[in-house]
Amino acid sequence: MVITKEDINYISQKTNLSVRKTKTLTEEQRDLDLVINELSANEISQKELLVLSFPVIARYIIFRFSHKYSYDISEKSYVCDLITKHFPLASRNKIPRPFPKEKENQDFAEYSLILVGFFSHRLKPDIYKKYRDYAYNYFKYYQETEDFGRHLEVWLEIFARMRKEEIFS
Repeated sequence: MVITKEDINYISQKTNLSVRKTKTLTEEQRDLDLVINELSANEISQKELLVLSFPVIARYIIFRFSHKYSYDISEKSYVCDLITKHFPLASRNKIPRPFPKEKENQDFAEYSLILVGFFSHRLKPDIYKKYRDYAYNYFKYYQETEDFGRHLEVWLEIFARMRKEEIFS
């Protein structure tokens, strides 16, 4: 993930580290995620949000909304990646992407999850069910060893809370 100069300056200010140290610290994705996870324990103002890049905002918000769960940082990071990859596309599309021919399409399952998690209000009930079932089947059966599949219901609840609070709207 590429972070901006503004992201680095913000993290530097909030962690009381020099910009140089912050830049070095945030070069590794896991280290960046750990720092943002720690920062997400605190409130952030709308003004502060406006200077941050979408990937950093997504990380901050997902980490904040999932703080009470003891999920591994890699799982939270995966959810952030889903949002930064698929949310912009799903938010612009009036008509959802068509279903792929193969049943094990991770990219489409991720898109479907973001679509039903954030944009269910745009979908007719039968269409919603098809996309939801596709995402569930993929994450429950094709990635059953992943924690994410076991936590799918909770993540959808988190997305619903975010939608209710008009996060990313």
